[in-house]
Amino acid sequence: MSLFCDVIERLLNLAYPRRCPCCDEITIDNLEICYKCFEKLSKYMLTTGVCKCCGNPIEECTCKTRIFLFDGVVAPFRYDGVAADGVLNIKKKKSIENARFFANYMIEAVKSKFPVEQFDLVTNVPMFAKEEKQREFNHSKVLAKLISKGLGIEYKNTLKQILKRKSQHELTAVERIENVKGVYKTISSVEGKNILLVDDIKTSGSTLNECAHELLLAGAESVWCVCAALTCKKTL
Repeated sequence: MSLFCDVIERLLNLAYPRRCPCCDEITIDNLEICYKCFEKLSKYMLTTGVCKCCGNPIEECTCKTRIFLFDGVVAPFRYDGVAADGVLNIKKKKSIENARFFANYMIEAVKSKFPVEQFDLVTNVPMFAKEEKQREFNHSKVLAKLISKGLGIEYKNTLKQILKRKSQHELTAVERIENVKGVYKTISSVEGKNILLVDDIKTSGSTLNECAHELLLAGAESVWCVCAALTCKKTL
């Protein structure tokens, strides 16, 4: 049976070769990532010297100028270089495999920085229903479900985006705060729950903050956030 499975796997690999999540090139020996991107990726990892609250490198901490309602943010990568290419490819390629690659790093980041044993559920920043239907792929939900499975914690759909908003990427930091006000609402019970909130990219933290605000208003005990990557002022 094992030999049969090996043959089937080899045939599938030939028909559907694994591609690098960052550059989309076919990888050698069916590896998760190509050698070239693997060597570059470590350059963008956020492992030490980061703020436990906003998640930014200490020298770029924004906690003194912003009030954050979530308890902390962690991300394995800077949103830069091949790391940024890979995170964008999750959405662009609608790829579960790409999402799984980054979800594994996100899981390790959560384990190393947060009190995982206290989390009651995993949820995600929602997408506007019409947009999700058109795309047929919700990258944040896919990441959240993979992280939920990896951590052995229940996934729950707790938030809904009730208003269409402008893209955050086009706005200033102040405009981003205003852009997400009143955009989300809680749609399921979170009373007394410690929640791990998932998104793909953190820029100013306004989206995560607004989602945390709604969850806390609905009675959540705490909200912690994990993203695949966060934007830093200094590029490498």
